Amino acid sequence: MGTATKSLGKTLLEAQSGQVGSTKSIAKLQQLDVSSDISVEFQVHRDVLGSGASSIVYAATSRSSGKAVAVKRVRKEELDCDELRRLREEVKLHSRVRHPGIVELMATFESARSLDLVVERLDGGELLDHVNQQGRLSEETTAQVVLQILRILGYLHAQHVVHRDLKLENLVYECREAKVVKLIDFGLATECKPGRKLMERCGTPQYVAPEVLLGEPYDERADLWSLGVVAYAMLTGEALFQDENDIARQLHRRELQCCNNFKRVSTRAQEFTRALLSFDPRHRPAARQAIAHPWLRRVAPVEAAQTLRLVVLDNDGGSPTTRKGKIFCALGVGILAIGFLLLRRSAAHASA
Repeated sequence: MGTATKSLGKTLLEAQSGQVGSTKSIAKLQQLDVSSDISVEFQVHRDVLGSGASSIVYAATSRSSGKAVAVKRVRKEELDCDELRRLREEVKLHSRVRHPGIVELMATFESARSLDLVVERLDGGELLDHVNQQGRLSEETTAQVVLQILRILGYLHAQHVVHRDLKLENLVYECREAKVVKLIDFGLATECKPGRKLMERCGTPQYVAPEVLLGEPYDERADLWSLGVVAYAMLTGEALFQDENDIARQLHRRELQCCNNFKRVSTRAQEFTRALLSFDPRHRPAARQAIAHPWLRRVAPVEAAQTLRLVVLDNDGGSPTTRKGKIFCALGVGILAIGFLLLRRSAAHASA
């Protein structure tokens, strides 16, 4: 199967964008209501932390606090109208989600030539690098990281936001010594109101849920499939899919070809991962349900109990909540989890 490696080429959205005629004219697009002179508040250094097709990430320092930050500078002249519109939508959506597990968008500055996004600096490296360096991670480490991601998804989905590009590269450790991972890159994130479905085919092929690849309606449970691919890579040190032909072949058979390393992990770890990787999204657990899975409670009991409690508090919206309300909320999550486990058991008996 090989290592987890980098994801397969361009995202679906990038691959499709070349087929659509576009214009470089951006004069008619409304600018964001932000400041234009970043130098007043931040000192941008020459040190380059990274780069993309139309952007460069610089090290920077807050003039008021002396805090180290990162500045993603996007060159507007290299974006067409649709790309610039998407960038501004990303900024607006990212600026309204506030969570300890999401990289903070601290400020935005727009000039005639560029758009600068000031974000908190993460120096711990991508989860992808950790997997490739260490090979497969222990079940305890995997469970601890998965619980963090589930808490993030629980928050986003309660806010009716679907990330749509959850992958090893978009999960970054806060610092080299810490065990905290944060979700980055909201370029494909979008709102999905209750009862509505999304249709846009986007994401990174290696991580995209079957219903998205097939052009079927989908919702936030597509993110849970992506988490399943991430969990598989952490547990095995290998990629679930090797190339786009492999993806098409496995989806056509509706049967995953798992490597030998996956067969060596515990039965409950396999059950948890396969639940996330259900071809039918209706059989995937929601983020809050998945937190209560027996594997997570056995391997990381302290973290699982804490996450179950925190995911309820995350969505209070900062308003006072009564003790009784929080208890009933937590009980509701537990009941949902039990219902999901019973559903899985019933499906297993039916298939047998």
